[in-house]
Amino acid sequence: MTPAQTVPCDTGSTKPATLPVGHPNTGSFSSKRRRSTSCLHSSDTDEEDTYQKRSKAASQSRAPKKTATERRKQLEDDPMCTNIKEHSIECSGCGSTIKLHPRTPYSSAEWIRHRERCPQISGLETVHSRTDIIPKLPPKGNTLLSSFFTQKQAAVPGDTNTTVPLAPELPKEGATSTSYVSYTTKKIRASRSITSFFVKAVGPRPDPGKTPSDSSTATPDGSSSMVPVQVVCQQIKGDQYNEYIRRIRTCTLGGISPEFRAHAERCLFPYKPFRDLEKQDQSFNMITPASGLTTTNNETEERKWTDAEKKVFDATLWAFARWEVDYANLVIRAVRCEGRTEDPEQICKACRAVMVDESFKRAVRRKAAEAKLDPEQQHSKLVQRPTGI
Repeated sequence: MTPAQTVPCDTGSTKPATLPVGHPNTGSFSSKRRRSTSCLHSSDTDEEDTYQKRSKAASQSRAPKKTATERRKQLEDDPMCTNIKEHSIECSGCGSTIKLHPRTPYSSAEWIRHRERCPQISGLETVHSRTDIIPKLPPKGNTLLSSFFTQKQAAVPGDTNTTVPLAPELPKEGATSTSYVSYTTKKIRASRSITSFFVKAVGPRPDPGKTPSDSSTATPDGSSSMVPVQVVCQQIKGDQYNEYIRRIRTCTLGGISPEFRAHAERCLFPYKPFRDLEKQDQSFNMITPASGLTTTNNETEERKWTDAEKKVFDATLWAFARWEVDYANLVIRAVRCEGRTEDPEQICKACRAVMVDESFKRAVRRKAAEAKLDPEQQHSKLVQRPTGI
């Protein structure tokens, strides 16, 4: 039996007062510490803790019970839910599978808790950081007053930003210090998942009992439409273009007439002694003479020009060309061919514009008619072409 404890009276009398056994002030029983309200709130977040959420939910009226069909419809209406099953669901934000209630089909309680904590949905991520704190003890024994101050001393001539302590900060031999670890919990902005950058299909969810087609997708009105797929442009090719490809004068660029080549030569290199043209086409654009050439000469034949002159001339013709001829592959492509297209015929818009170009069709017809002539007539036409180009 624990003896009674004697404590002084409040009246100032020295007469001892006897407290009953088991009183909290006797120390026989440890009183339970009251829960502080400061621990219910975190300084790093505004979220309510579990205790407050349960208290708030208990004070409200209970919602009407939903059927399994209504619970499934609620999950299907959530855009972040995928692969919905009776006892599991997949989060489209983080891609994880959430297990639902094992006995209640399509229960949303576990999904609601995951939705509040998912970093890809809320945009916030909880991180825990650890900090090792080692308190510094002053040197043991008598120390000078100057040991509590620091002075600036230049370690290198001209450097005035170096701070050198007058006394060492580490404890001397025999001094002890106790280190402890501090953990901090805070919320930071979460990194977006790579799946969030992809465009998702818009429309109702497919029926699990039906197999969706690989080449069609459902539209918001319920109809099926073809999904546009980009393919490589097949460019312009075929038997009707082979004679043009083999007989083209430039063999590289199309849409450049011999008259325009002669016009470009005389505009770019006015210092060369070209002969005057018999007929000057006034519809040609004026071209600025070439400047800054490293090497030049007075030759009129293109094969005798310097490399700098040939480079400027080719760049000028490329700027005015509309199509180019690939002699090795027997194809014709637009100078600005898109490379890929969604057209069912696999021809991009730039190449299709060349196909309907009147000058291109006229050039193809002219080369096809020339191929039907006798060899002597073909040679005579070749000789009659303008020279000096």
